[in-house]
Parts: sequence; structure tokens; C-alpha cells
Amino acid sequence: MLYNNVRGFTTRPKREGDDYYYLTSSADKAALRVDLNEGNLVQATAIFGNIYGTYPSDYPESGHVLFDSTPEESVRIERLGFWAIKRLFIVPESFSGWLNRWKGREGKFPPDFNDRFIGAYQMLMFALNHGGFNWLINSQIDQTVKAARDIFEGVPSAHDLNMAENRAYKFAREIDQNTGAANPIPITDEYDGLTKNDKKLLLMFSYEKD
Repeated sequence: MLYNNVRGFTTRPKREGDDYYYLTSSADKAALRVDLNEGNLVQATAIFGNIYGTYPSDYPESGHVLFDSTPEESVRIERLGFWAIKRLFIVPESFSGWLNRWKGREGKFPPDFNDRFIGAYQMLMFALNHGGFNWLINSQIDQTVKAARDIFEGVPSAHDLNMAENRAYKFAREIDQNTGAANPIPITDEYDGLTKNDKKLLLMFSYEKD
């Protein structure tokens, strides 16, 4: 299976080694921001004051594209004329292991951990409530990669998808229980301020365009 490489637009200054269409005029940058706010971009990110995005017209008439996304974003993309989208949500093997990865080598949480903690819960609940997602447990990396490839390519897999979805529900409960009543998590379909590193969803387009 071949995956198309789609080149996106950005308002960020040019950097060596990157492959974007760089927008330099104020009018072009403003237009990209309008398209971001109106939901006209396929893969869209606003981070550190810069905007990144691709348009439906940037994609071939049919093919396969693999990138990371948020669950809400993956649902919005369907409205842009794509179909046969496969969504893959990778959940941690354990709640404690997830927390330890956040602490990293320094053994402490980053300053914005609380916002990311809430963001992870909101993304998880959106995916569980919306449905239509494939679930994988991030345990052995080689097994996870193989299971993801099997799902994307429509090959029967030995990976237990039901067990992975149950793990996702348990993970959501563990996050909820560890926030405490004094810090309730708002359950909404919208969440802003997430950076690229917060996006834990692998989304593959196996698509044709309307």
C-alpha cells in the first residue's frame, strides 16, 4: 500500500529541511487563519502563533494518507468530501505508565501537564462517545505497529480490538478518578490549545473525494 505525501501551507518562517508552502504576505496568512477558523482545512494546527494546514484540493482524487490528528478533527474532515476514513486511537497500556512517561527523566510533570491531562480525557471521551474508532493498546511497539498496519490495510489481525476499547474506557475512568471532585473535567466536543505532541490519534485516509 502506497501513502501519498501531501505538502501543506504554513505561516511560519522558512526553516532548512522542512517541506511546506510558506506564506509570506499578510493577506495570505490572514486567509489561512480564516480557513482554519471556518473548518476548511484538512490537517490543521495552530501552534506557537503559527498555522499549518492542508486543503482538500491538495490531495489526489484517491489514495492513502497517514497522519496524526485529534478525534474531533477526524470527524470534521469527513465533511470536506472524504470517505472511507479509518481512525485508530492508541491508548496507553496502563495509567501509571502513562503518568511516568509524562514525568520523563527529570521525574516531574511539565508546567502545562494539567491542561494536557484534561485534553487527553476530552479526546478520549469524544472518541468513545462518537464511535467509529479502532482501538489499540500501546504495549510492544512492534506488535502495535503491525496491528495498526493490519487495520489500515484491511488485513485480519490477532489484536483484540474489544480488549483495547475496554482499556480505553478504563483509562478514561482512571483519569476521571484522579482529578478529584475539586477539579472536575469539562466534557465538551471542543478543545483548544493542544499542540502536535498532544495528538495521540493515528488517522489514515483510504479515500475517494466527492
